[in-house]
Amino acid sequence: MARRELFYIFHISREDALHRLTGERQGIFVHPFRDRSQILRVLDKSSVRGLFGAEPDMAQMNELRTHLYGLLDGAVKQWMGDIRFIPRFIISSVAFLAVYFSLTLGIIASMYAGTALLLSLLIGLLCYLLMSRTDMRSDLALSRRIALRSRVDSIEFRESEFVHQVEQRLAELDSMDLEELLDGLGSESGTLGDDYPHEVSELYHYLRRMFGRYDLLDGIVERFAAFPQRTFASRGTVATVEIESRKRKVASKKIDLPLYALYVELKMEITSNRRSV
Repeated sequence: MARRELFYIFHISREDALHRLTGERQGIFVHPFRDRSQILRVLDKSSVRGLFGAEPDMAQMNELRTHLYGLLDGAVKQWMGDIRFIPRFIISSVAFLAVYFSLTLGIIASMYAGTALLLSLLIGLLCYLLMSRTDMRSDLALSRRIALRSRVDSIEFRESEFVHQVEQRLAELDSMDLEELLDGLGSESGTLGDDYPHEVSELYHYLRRMFGRYDLLDGIVERFAAFPQRTFASRGTVATVEIESRKRKVASKKIDLPLYALYVELKMEITSNRRSV
């Protein structure tokens, strides 16, 4: 029997400024289920394991389960749409043609062709949507949904030293101000070590899907890093304006900058390991 590919769900616990005051921790889940088609492929053909550092509470686990259930429902709907598209299309087309010819050649032959076409399209669309709702209530869709939810419920979470290291590094990044984060982007920290190559690779690829659309941030970072250091010393007011301008640009991206910095470090580590092989 072929070995099933292993995917991870990472729970990364962290503190923000507000939670430091109360002593509470928040957490984020990083997983491979970025779209509906992928969740079906992973759950059908692969194994999934959950890893955590600081143990997530029940509310966080329920939130993850609810989120994955929502993805599953959308995925099953898309799956049913794919396998039932041809029957839906044929029946809807027959309904459209029957209504159109009835209105133009049959009982109401005097009806304008444009009006008849519009009504026929509406009837065909309603027929298609009605069959879609009926298909989602079918035994096939129900059994598919139950099987996938069972797979989600069976995902086992276990404590991981790798995630502990990730949380420690992310806590360091969270404590930095914006200038420190931007200045440190692209540097090789080496904090995660070489003991968890598969976990490092998986976490990097999951984060890459999250941050891939923010490549423009690199340009902002380069301009910030290239800003003359003497300007900070001799023209404090101008420097402050420039720094605040870059802060607004980064903030406008609406991203988690410490997490993005962690992603960059993982990328540098993987690149470095490939060069050394």
